[in-house]
Amino acid sequence: MRLAAVATTDPLDRRTFSGYSAGLFGALADRGVPLVPLSSRHIGPIDLARGAVRLSALPRLRSAGRRVPIVNPAWYWSRSSAERCSRLVSRRLAARGGATHVLQVGTHVVVDAPGVRRFCVTDCTVPQAVAAGEFSVSHANGRVLREAVEWQAKVFASSEAVFTLSEWAAASVVEDYRVPPQRVQVVGAGANITGERRRAVDPARPIALFVGTDWALKGGPVLGSVWPRIRAAVPGARLVVVGCSPDLRGDGVEVVGRLEPNIAAERGRLLDLYSRASCLVMTSDFDAYPNVLLEAALMGVPAVGFDEQSRAEVIEDGVTGILVADRSTDALAAAVVRFLSSPADVLAMGEAARQRAVARHTWPVVAARVAEAMGLSP
Repeated sequence: MRLAAVATTDPLDRRTFSGYSAGLFGALADRGVPLVPLSSRHIGPIDLARGAVRLSALPRLRSAGRRVPIVNPAWYWSRSSAERCSRLVSRRLAARGGATHVLQVGTHVVVDAPGVRRFCVTDCTVPQAVAAGEFSVSHANGRVLREAVEWQAKVFASSEAVFTLSEWAAASVVEDYRVPPQRVQVVGAGANITGERRRAVDPARPIALFVGTDWALKGGPVLGSVWPRIRAAVPGARLVVVGCSPDLRGDGVEVVGRLEPNIAAERGRLLDLYSRASCLVMTSDFDAYPNVLLEAALMGVPAVGFDEQSRAEVIEDGVTGILVADRSTDALAAAVVRFLSSPADVLAMGEAARQRAVARHTWPVVAARVAEAMGLSP
């Protein structure tokens, strides 16, 4: 038994797929599964010559984030690029030898490995990303977009089973790609946070916590627009912003900025902020499966979020947090005010969120689910 762990970049790097790859493969390794780590989308000199990187987009990266893709969508999502990368990773696997299973995070290559059991895991499909106008595939031209959909269909067809993070993504795999439901399994994700802190919520200083690396992309402006209303209703409340540094002013606002989880002192600061928060507010325009909700839940923090994509699968409305319909700012403000003014709700829903996260959303739990489905014995 030997698992080829495949991702676009280093599958054990916590920056790959927002930490999902490292979390899953690390937990599988902890179960005793031997790994063969393989990256498949390394951009080399020949790729640069073929226009893999859009140099014209570099000046706009700081302000636009992923909405201005640096990697050229015509290169990344084309059939020719996918075929070349598939040959590359297949040769690397053959050179390493001995793999019995392949699990790729994403749907970027088809691994040619006779006799090897192949699986893939994805957080959303190409049609879902395009419908939301998200990720670089949404910037591809018509021909490349068709090739991207056809390639994803090929990856699904070549996989013994398709794992998804959510029922929302699974529904698209079945409905848009006609993959038989028995070949699709929701495996979820684990929280990308380690360590423990005792809850230390101060009823006299309630805190609404925002955690995200991109203020605009993560819906920060919506929260910023309603914060004066929230502060007026709960005068002692504070809004703490972690992960980014927006130009945000007003009473009760604290901008912490980026905290690096791999640095012990900064990870400790993040855990302390979670421990003191009355609620997490998650207002992203699009998030296929927001890990920040899992982090908050594991720390016993109830969440407020818009009822979109997969959020209802993480936030159980009225039990572990509050879901807000139709992106209503009035309802958003009311939900946050409820937590900031009701310590009883904070404690009850926070504990329910923690228990649910422990049972469903830790990497050992997810890895056990995946290992069983793949027939990987510890």
